[in-house]
Amino acid sequence: MVQGREHLEVMAVQYYMKSFGGIGDALYDNSTSFALAFAALHSGDSLSITEGIWRTGPLTIQDKNNITLRLEKGARILFSDDENKYEPVFSRWEGVNCYCLQSCLSIVSSSHIRITGEGTLDGQGKA
Repeated sequence: MVQGREHLEVMAVQYYMKSFGGIGDALYDNSTSFALAFAALHSGDSLSITEGIWRTGPLTIQDKNNITLRLEKGARILFSDDENKYEPVFSRWEGVNCYCLQSCLSIVSSSHIRITGEGTLDGQGKA
């Protein structure tokens, strides 16, 4: 420690989707609530998704480091199957540069992003 400086502990915060207006009823579009929640997260923080079906459009976690998205048992993030909600982005598909639709969950310019828990990310893809 540098003389004359005090080490301060940074307290990690656990947030819940309901704190940002989220509703896990399978009907409400939680896209805005997720965006607000992601914006509030700082290094060490976590966002808990409680039991329920959390309907949303595509999600982007951008410019975040060392955060956790915790899907509790019975939690299901249900991504929209409406292709019009997914923006075209420049990417690579099977080794070829091209435009393709945005992913359900995009993590951009970020590191150490953890997705944990017993819940489900459901992109409604056809297997």
